[in-house]
Amino acid sequence: MVSLNNFFPPLSFTGALTPKTQIPQHPILIHSPPTLSLTLSWFSLSNIHICNANTEIWLVIESSMSKSLPYSMKDVHYDNAKFRQRSCLEMITQTLLTSNVKHDCVRCSTGKFLLLLMIGGLAYLMLTHTSPINSVSSLAKEGNLNTNGSNKVGRARQQSVKNAFIHAWSGYKKYAMGYDELMPLSQRGVDSLGGLGATVVDALDTAMIMGIDEVVSEAGSWIEKNLPERISQKGQVNLFETTVRVLGGLLSAYHLSGAEQGKNLIHKGPKPIVYLENARNLADHLLIAFNSSLTVIPFSDVVLHDRTAHPAPDGMSSTSEVSTLQLEFNYLSSLTGDPKYSIESMKVLEHLKTLPKVEGLVPIYINPHTGEFNGENIRLGSRGDSYYEYLIKVWLQQ
Repeated sequence: MVSLNNFFPPLSFTGALTPKTQIPQHPILIHSPPTLSLTLSWFSLSNIHICNANTEIWLVIESSMSKSLPYSMKDVHYDNAKFRQRSCLEMITQTLLTSNVKHDCVRCSTGKFLLLLMIGGLAYLMLTHTSPINSVSSLAKEGNLNTNGSNKVGRARQQSVKNAFIHAWSGYKKYAMGYDELMPLSQRGVDSLGGLGATVVDALDTAMIMGIDEVVSEAGSWIEKNLPERISQKGQVNLFETTVRVLGGLLSAYHLSGAEQGKNLIHKGPKPIVYLENARNLADHLLIAFNSSLTVIPFSDVVLHDRTAHPAPDGMSSTSEVSTLQLEFNYLSSLTGDPKYSIESMKVLEHLKTLPKVEGLVPIYINPHTGEFNGENIRLGSRGDSYYEYLIKVWLQQ
């Protein structure tokens, strides 16, 4: 008896194994006489091919998917959510992890090839990569990688990354300081994200991690002198972009400064409280997007200077955007002791939890006027991606 519940859901089939037997597409190891009781569903069946006709049989099976999706009784098609079969290679790989596989696999030419491939891959990794033991032993206290050892290649790569960051910052400072972005070919700055100096704030925590004191001082001083006025006077900004880049950058800088533990680990730039005060001021403006909507789904855009909010021109909000605010707003509530930021943002996730989904997948648009998903377009790319990312991150945060 063979259980295939890990491969596909149930429909009963019983019969003797012959070259004409028809069952779904998957490689299966049979450890019983050639009489089989299987579980099948959603598949149209075709011929079976037997490599070794004895009591231990390696089967490679062909089939095709039914046009009806298993999760729907209607002909509903989502661009990236259609039910897909596992490939033959995926199934063979999974089978390799089961018991008694070595004996059976060697008897098949495909199995021999895969074993040789695995051995070759392991040999390559052993010859070209640092051993896990050495990597673990090279970790210094507090989880920082010790680059003072013999890992010259690692230190050279680290310095190359640092040099690339310094090069990018130098060009930005020379041609676009205070603008959201640098246009490298025309050597000018543009305010594509509302004019809050997104690159300055977004780069600050990276400079802190890299220990580039000059950049920390320059970015921190700019924030202290310019950001409060810009928050109160600038026009339209996108709720999502401003949250993850500017609000997130300010909160990260405050955290890395050590102020949360009553320390000041970063001695360049302003006092850490400057970052927290600007974060709170900005978040108070962004909350208008939540308060202006009739549902818990916030509008996509906020006008800073008059504290108003409105939806996108098509009236929709992106699912990924409304569900990618919670880390920052939760952390701000934790730092300030004011729960309003966390409450408003978490209402969104709680509401999304109640909406119908397709095997856990969600459409990329949601209507802030009704609180319902709009359309049937599902994808893991833009407008959908960070919804799934923040599910695990918010869970870890809490």
